[in-house]
Amino acid sequence: MSEYFDLVKNIDIDEFENAIGFEPMDTNTRGEDYGHCPDPWNLHKHGDRTGKFAINRDKKVYNCFVCGGGNLLSLTMAIRDCDERDAIEWLRQFTSKSNQTDESFIDEINRLLTDKKTTEQETLPWFNDNVLTQWVNQDNPWFVERGISDEVVSRYRLGINYETKRTNQDQEFISESIVLPHFWNGRLVGWQNRWLGDRPKWVPKYTNTNDFPKRTTLFGWDHVLDADNPIVIVESVPTVLYLASLNIPAVATFGATVSKEQMKMLRGCQQGIVLAQDNDQAGDKWRGDLVSYLDRYIPVMEMEIAWEDDIGETRMVKNSEVTIGLYNHPIYV
Repeated sequence: MSEYFDLVKNIDIDEFENAIGFEPMDTNTRGEDYGHCPDPWNLHKHGDRTGKFAINRDKKVYNCFVCGGGNLLSLTMAIRDCDERDAIEWLRQFTSKSNQTDESFIDEINRLLTDKKTTEQETLPWFNDNVLTQWVNQDNPWFVERGISDEVVSRYRLGINYETKRTNQDQEFISESIVLPHFWNGRLVGWQNRWLGDRPKWVPKYTNTNDFPKRTTLFGWDHVLDADNPIVIVESVPTVLYLASLNIPAVATFGATVSKEQMKMLRGCQQGIVLAQDNDQAGDKWRGDLVSYLDRYIPVMEMEIAWEDDIGETRMVKNSEVTIGLYNHPIYV
């Protein structure tokens, strides 16, 4: 993603629009070229007849009232059906080197270093949640093996993509994956794919949609805002789904790295939190970071016994129980 931020400022919008077949109807007062949506997700049932799509020439982002919005990289990946690397290489043809002085170059580098996080937050992606209908599927043993109830599958709009594609230079891999949608403030801002079966080493267990807001959001947050009981904080999405199946409010930090933005959000959990880290070195650091920051603001409790692996990724074994904090529900590991 950092490579994209390095080149996006030099993208010629006119050339880019021409290459994707977008012909602006006009440019509005906000500096947006607007016109008919190229509809890469096939969400316009009868085509875009009124011009619901726009590209901001200065911010280099797009928005459609039907499809959603994001940066030019995610738009390119959707239109050309390619991965991030190939999309960046394709976009590179629309950039031109600028004749900067040494002083202006240093100023630009400093601006990028200080404003990068702000830019990422401003371009929070969002998608029309109708895109999920193509993957909705409750009949999959993966959900059953991990104790995820049908009700949670439906509520979190989980599904399976039987032909998930991943490319790496001249290699292509297609396989099944569980689709884990991420909603933020009621909007679909992306999804994770949890790959199933054997996969090459260059395909990680989890992949995300482009511009996925891992650092600035928490998975499951929309579902626990009104929780009266302490909220369990975990590392992974499947763990949240399993705990939700036990009626335990939980959110995930998308891994063992917790950001300052996420910790600031958790300060609002005045009902208290229960930390449930994975039983490894990364989990210990994750727990320590959260305790040292949050202990002064809210009640922080810790799980009595840590599990050997991410609970959401562990098949249930009967008669092996641990209890999360003050909750009396058995957690099978």
